[in-house]
Amino acid sequence: MNSEFEFAETKPPLSAMGHVVESIGIDTDTQGKCRVCSGRITDRYMIRIDSRVYHEGCVRCCVCDAQLQEKCYEKEGQLYCSAHYFKDCSPYRCSGCKLGISPTDMVYKLKTGMVFHVDCHACIRCGRRLAPGEQILVDEIAQTVACMQHFYNGPTVVFTTFGMNEISPDTI
Repeated sequence: MNSEFEFAETKPPLSAMGHVVESIGIDTDTQGKCRVCSGRITDRYMIRIDSRVYHEGCVRCCVCDAQLQEKCYEKEGQLYCSAHYFKDCSPYRCSGCKLGISPTDMVYKLKTGMVFHVDCHACIRCGRRLAPGEQILVDEIAQTVACMQHFYNGPTVVFTTFGMNEISPDTI
């Protein structure tokens, strides 16, 4: 039995794939397009984060522009390196510098719930680092700490994030 097959008007396999992609609800307009540069991804490798795809070279921290290789963090469509994600987006904040706290940061946690980076756990008046177990004055409203010496002697110098400001005891 001899039979002949005719392949007239058949579509190439890729167009059939396009129909399958549409039928399962994947957005074909962005399929294969980089989320950052919107260019088509024809590279041998691409990076997929959640449902978005990127060129390898386009996966960069939105703060420092460092290329992200092993680990990256995403928030509201923005990509971050580990350092900037925890600094800018961490739900845990240092009571001293007000920056984020990462899981690897060494911190002091007070019974009041206030948390300080080791370098930020210092007297608000003299700037001296406070030691574990040392008696301190805690101002929960201002989220500051002071050594007992400066609590009793009255304020003479206040450290701010912009530098040192001299004040007189009657201004507090």
